[in-house]
Amino acid sequence: MVNKSSWREQDVVRRPAESPAGGGGQFLTHLRSEPEVSLTAVSNPGDVAVQLRARRRALREAGYVRAGSGPADGTPRRTDGINRWWQSHFNRAEFAPKASYHQMPDDYTPAMTNGRALTEHRRTHRMLYRGAGVAVRMPSVTSIKRYAEEINGQTFDVPVEAEYPGGTVSGYVRVTKGVGGEWSVSGLEMPPAAASYVSEAVSATLEDRRPSRALGQVEDLLERRRQRFAAGGVKLVETPQSDWIRGVGYNDAAQQIVISLNGRVYGYTVGREEYEQVRFSTSPGAVYNRLIKYKRDRVALGRHDVCGRYYDEANGHRCPSAHKKPTTTVKLHNVRVRKEVIGRTASPALALTRTA
Repeated sequence: MVNKSSWREQDVVRRPAESPAGGGGQFLTHLRSEPEVSLTAVSNPGDVAVQLRARRRALREAGYVRAGSGPADGTPRRTDGINRWWQSHFNRAEFAPKASYHQMPDDYTPAMTNGRALTEHRRTHRMLYRGAGVAVRMPSVTSIKRYAEEINGQTFDVPVEAEYPGGTVSGYVRVTKGVGGEWSVSGLEMPPAAASYVSEAVSATLEDRRPSRALGQVEDLLERRRQRFAAGGVKLVETPQSDWIRGVGYNDAAQQIVISLNGRVYGYTVGREEYEQVRFSTSPGAVYNRLIKYKRDRVALGRHDVCGRYYDEANGHRCPSAHKKPTTTVKLHNVRVRKEVIGRTASPALALTRTA
């Protein structure tokens, strides 16, 4: 039985491949570009004004800032305040001077009739998707999927505003269309809990054939997320300090160790602490015999022919998806948003206020 309360998601999605704590960085989906300045969650308009000025200064002087996030101004369940909604997301967008990701345009409609977007076209249609304790307002799933096709499957950033059990958040998620209808989704510079809920909610909505009902069919978003990571399996890390244990790997979401012993591969349900004792011991075999062999439950393993990862057959398998690298393609919408952020003459504190 997996102890969900002890599953440390940061070990799955944030640990780089070269980290001594292992795991291989297989779920590292946050490919970092150059931005260093971010707009984090703030508690009052004065803080917002200070941070927006810092972002503008960084854009003028260095040409880049990271994406930002903060509490939603109002409730995502309401449709009013559309000017404020888009302007707050412009202010929280990521900007990079060279390689960058597309930002979902604010005028992405088929007819391109007149409206209030930056291009003076009609604004991108937003939808509210709710269920499983979360309500997310974002561009419609139809428009997101159509835009992904238009840019040939490149990774791009989508503005979102959401309610989740920990409060509200406004910012961006980074999305990549995978194979078989799967999507990789990551919350950008959001508090960890917000990123987990929102990214999983967006993923579930994009992957369902009936987006408007998707979240209503999910009982527990975080459990869905854990199961998805558990199904990703692991790759083995070599253990040169041992003559007969050739490699080990660990799946945090499933809390399982995979061990290669003289050409045969075994899986066991263990905690990360036991895995690390085996992985970093000067004598992995002795630790394995003392802590795991005949003492922990075995799991039946499979190995995927394409990605080569080992997984618990009881969990099934889903090849891990990852975001693609940013590109140097000129992105006209990003350019417009950057000019909007730098060039606005109004007080930064007004940038996040509610407007009609």
